[in-house]
Amino acid sequence: MWKRRRMEGLMAASLYEPLNAEEQAELEAYLVANPAAAEELAALKTFTDDIPSSGPVFGGDLWPALQAQIDTAPPRALWWRPWMAMAFSAALLAVVAAPWFYNKPAVAPPAAVHSASPVEQALAQVEAQASKDFTGAVAVLGKALQTYPNDPLAGEAQLRLAGLEFAHGQRYAQAYEAYERARRNYPEAWAQHPEQVHQFNLLDETRDANFEPLRQLNAAVEGGDRAFERLEQVIARYPGSLVAMRAVDTLCRDAVRNTPGMTTLAAIEQVRDCCSDPVAVAQVTMALGDVSWHEMRDATKARAAYGAVKANGPVALAQLAEESLSEIDAAQSSIQ
Repeated sequence: MWKRRRMEGLMAASLYEPLNAEEQAELEAYLVANPAAAEELAALKTFTDDIPSSGPVFGGDLWPALQAQIDTAPPRALWWRPWMAMAFSAALLAVVAAPWFYNKPAVAPPAAVHSASPVEQALAQVEAQASKDFTGAVAVLGKALQTYPNDPLAGEAQLRLAGLEFAHGQRYAQAYEAYERARRNYPEAWAQHPEQVHQFNLLDETRDANFEPLRQLNAAVEGGDRAFERLEQVIARYPGSLVAMRAVDTLCRDAVRNTPGMTTLAAIEQVRDCCSDPVAVAQVTMALGDVSWHEMRDATKARAAYGAVKANGPVALAQLAEESLSEIDAAQSSIQ
């Protein structure tokens, strides 16, 4: 078992970097003794023939896998409530265990090369090279999908391609098209990755504005010492939107990272208290109400938050707050 895994590792490594003389000799002897492995390695190498020799240096912002409780309604229906609050809380809790800057791949291909399908092999190769060669990784997935559109993992590969375009390349038009193909052609894979659905809805929400709100959000995240100020401006500019909620989430994640052990509600309250723009304050207060109600089932705290937004927030948020108050009333009436 150990020898087979070592050989599989050498096979994978040989696809994107030269082996030393000892490793090369060891691999060649293994391939002579295992014709099936030799055939599979040759098939995988067909994907690398068309990969560009060089690509741009990666400088993108890697987004997290957010919003774990997302409905899969058709596009252009930006159905961000009430599931948004549950996803928001889950995302904040997850940041304690893993940094959010790394976008999770749509699939983690098995290490075993000998039994992998062509698209699974392509996915394994992309995992090894994506951070080094974005252009090459996109080419590998594109070729695999074009050649094997009915492969069992074609849907996963389509989502991985979309994720690369969204997070690594920040090529939003290409990401939107890739997600649309996944939604249309691979509905089963689409339904299994709600975080990818959320990214598609961010794109769908901002597409008519040529994705400018997303670009402003990325610029704010990369704002260094002025990141809080710039994220607050984004929130105030787009109240009630997925972009605004993502900006709130970013600020709350920073608070959790900077203060180990801080609870979700405490992080939201700290961010709210640090905001100076009244629209941003209302948006963060809305998040406080959502988490209090949907996650904590604290009707008293949620009512206070929603009531403040209804009374003082902009129209878009005031309407949402009123809907949330009605939802609490209905829920409590049903149990009386």
